[in-house]
Order: sequence, then C-alpha cells, then structure tokens
Amino acid sequence: MSTTNPDEREARLGMRIRPVVFAAAIVIQFLAPGLALFAALGLFTPDGWLIAAYVIVWVVVGLATLWVPSGRNTYLLAALVLAYIAGLFVVIQLVQPGQLGLLGIVFIGVPYTAAAVVVVLYLLREAAIRRTRDIGVDTTAEVMSAPVTGMVNYVPRQRLTLRFTDQQGVDRFVRVGRTGGGYSTGDSVPIRYDPTRPSSKRGILVEGSGPTLFGGRR
Repeated sequence: MSTTNPDEREARLGMRIRPVVFAAAIVIQFLAPGLALFAALGLFTPDGWLIAAYVIVWVVVGLATLWVPSGRNTYLLAALVLAYIAGLFVVIQLVQPGQLGLLGIVFIGVPYTAAAVVVVLYLLREAAIRRTRDIGVDTTAEVMSAPVTGMVNYVPRQRLTLRFTDQQGVDRFVRVGRTGGGYSTGDSVPIRYDPTRPSSKRGILVEGSGPTLFGGRR
C-alpha cells in the first residue's frame, strides 16, 4: 500500500515527460522519409528487422502520447495514424524494393496526403475556435433531435442537431456528436459562435468545446 496518491504521481510524471513525448511524436513523422534518405545515400542497408523496429518505435511513441495528459485531439490522432501507415509502406518498400509496384505510390502517397489535409483542417479549426473565444457571442441552442448512433465504452453516443438564432434573427442549424450527455429533443445547450461567420461550424463552441473530427465529446 502506498502513502502517495498513485493518480497524482502518474499525473506529475506525465506532465514532466509530456514535452519529450510530444517532441518524439513530431520527430517520428520523419522517421520513414529519413530512413529512405539514408538508404538512398548508402548509409545503411535495409533488412527485415527494419520493419519490426519501425513498428516498435511507433507503438512506443503512440502509447506514450495516449498516456501523457493531453486533449486527445482527434485530428492529430488521425494524422498520426495516417503517417504511420504511409511510413510503414515506405519501410516495406525499402526492405523489398519494387514488390509493391505502382500500389506502393498509392499506399504511401494517399495516407501522407490525407495526413497533411487533416493537419490543415486542425489548424483551421483551432484558428476558428480561438477567434470565437475572443469575439464570440454566447447564446443557447435547442436540441432538435438526439438519436443514439453508437456506444463508446458502453456509453451512448448521440448525434445532436442544434438550432440557434444569430444576431440577425436567422435560424442556424449545426450537427455535432456527443457521448454520455443524455440529451433529449427540446433541451437547451449553451453555445458560442462567431458573429462575423455564424454559419461556420468550425467556429461554433458547444458547451465549451468545438465539433470534433469524428463527432466525439471533448
């Protein structure tokens, strides 16, 4: 039995190593391209162990990013997964040159492109959220419908269709996903929106958080 709260101990440790973990999560994006560059320069000869090493490094860093305290942003998590997939095919191509053929270009290019798009969407969303926090107008939205669309860890996930009226008296509708809220039609939900762009879903804060990539509640 410990005399120290284990939750507090883990939280302190997580905060201490978080900068290192986040730095590793950024650097690891360049692992596969870096390996490809080194192989092209003749600095090393890829072998079968390279695939296993690549997977192990990614698993360690990926688990670390999930363990340390963070917002678990779904955009960034999606970009990490896509970059991992693309990099894995880069490594496979290094170990077995020409085996993937033209499919290798697809398996590598598409995930990397999708990851870049997701990062751009994340940056646009964060910029819109910051603007709403700075100049936004607070109001309430009415829940028009709240069907259950699935379960997350045995907790219902709902798809909410919200209606609010902007400063010009125009009814606006926005759809977001929320988990564990127990919402019903007719409920009132606090929101904040950008009065200069009331139709922008990116700039709408619902109960203090913006709509997420996969409709989860934050």
